[in-house]
Amino acid sequence: MKRLILSISTLILIISSCFGIFYFERNKKLAILENAILSSEIVHFKYDYGSYFMGYFEYDISKSNEKTTLTAHGYNGVDLNINTEINPSALNDILEIVKEQNIAAWNDFSKSNDNILDGYSFSIYIEFKNGETINAHGYEKYPKNYDIAHKALSNYLEKLK
Repeated sequence: MKRLILSISTLILIISSCFGIFYFERNKKLAILENAILSSEIVHFKYDYGSYFMGYFEYDISKSNEKTTLTAHGYNGVDLNINTEINPSALNDILEIVKEQNIAAWNDFSKSNDNILDGYSFSIYIEFKNGETINAHGYEKYPKNYDIAHKALSNYLEKLK
């Protein structure tokens, strides 16, 4: 009986240690990304979201040299077709939303619910001047704070049209 208790205790200790190391590394990586974001600027922003029934939106904003370009398309009933130069301050505004809504914490999020057909999906990619990136996507699964951050992003992007 003592051997069984010792074995179970050892197993619990090993599992706890592995979880602790994973948790520490994840938080360390997030802290590095958040610090990089504070000292950099966005050079490429891409955000897609929607569904077959409610419409699908694709926004792409990129900065090259002194030119900042917005490309936006809509699908499944969404009338959206834009390809224009915009004020570079738009990327600064988006950076503020990223900071305020802690979107850096979404990095590496990749989950889906394969049991739902014709559901809602999102994909976000943000590239910073210093080379750091935020990349996340989901299908009927969302990172923490998604609803509030999505509303902030989509409301802002709607105003750029």
